[in-house]
Parts: sequence; C-alpha cells; structure tokens
Amino acid sequence: SLEGLSPDSFTGPWVSDRDRSPIRRMYTKNIVRNVTVTAISYSELLLHAKRVSEANRWSGWADELDRKAELGPVFTERIARLNEGLAKATR
Repeated sequence: SLEGLSPDSFTGPWVSDRDRSPIRRMYTKNIVRNVTVTAISYSELLLHAKRVSEANRWSGWADELDRKAELGPVFTERIARLNEGLAKATR
C-alpha cells in the first residue's frame, strides 16, 4: 500500500494553523508512526526473505520519512539496526 507514495507526501504540518482543536493539534502528527513502522516492517520481512534490493529500497524510504516528517526522527535506532542487517546481507 506504500507503493506510489513518497516520504514527501507526509511532510509539512498535519493540521492547519487555524485548527483550534487541542486533540488534533497535539496528536495528528503521530499518525505518521503507522506509515513509518509499516515501511520498516516490510523492509525487515523482505530482508528475511533475502530480497535485499527491495529491503534496501524500503529501508531508505522509511529513513527519509522518519527524518522529514513533522514528528521528527523517532525510529533512528531501529532503522540503523535494519541497515546493519542489510549491510551484512550484501557482503
């Protein structure tokens, strides 16, 4: 379901400056966690299936999203571990 999307699709503010709802203003940006975790999990599954090239693509996609999204870097360590596994698989 991530195919055809770019991390740029999830950047920028998630709520209008005019929106006065404290719930939406505080928590809407957290939705991007679901998207990032999906990309990371998919990459991990691809790596386990020895589809390294595809796993590398989705790891990079997740990393870019994690760095660019309004929520800020959240999954840096998990992505680093994934990239270590990818590096070992390409040796």
